[in-house]
Amino acid sequence: MLGALAAASGAANKHAFTADDWAAIHSAWAVGVAPDGATILYVVAWGGEKGPSHEEWRLIAKDGTNQRKLDLPEHFSPAGFTRDGGSLYGVYEVNKLPQLAVFALAGIQKTSTPTLVVTLPAGIRSARLSPDGSRFGP
Repeated sequence: MLGALAAASGAANKHAFTADDWAAIHSAWAVGVAPDGATILYVVAWGGEKGPSHEEWRLIAKDGTNQRKLDLPEHFSPAGFTRDGGSLYGVYEVNKLPQLAVFALAGIQKTSTPTLVVTLPAGIRSARLSPDGSRFGP
């Protein structure tokens, strides 16, 4: 009897999966690990109820402590850490073309300017550094 009541109340709470439900779902994935292995760069994304989806870039210590949200410049999507771990490299829009850029982590904010920009005539799709950090590939 008690089981039947629980099943009936559970059925009454169900509703069709809607766009509002989809927009509320969050997902997260690691993007890079600092060379010393102590810090992880990750992104949290969720859908937009009306309009585009949202992303937040964050850093967290490998033990799960010291989590902080990054206030990145507009049009910059990090791909990982540089060799020294003090900067992030990734894709940055310059004149409506995606280009390779490096931003210093210390004091990074929306108004920061890149410490390095490599511009190619047709832009790039993604950016990767070699394992030793001395070369890049667009």
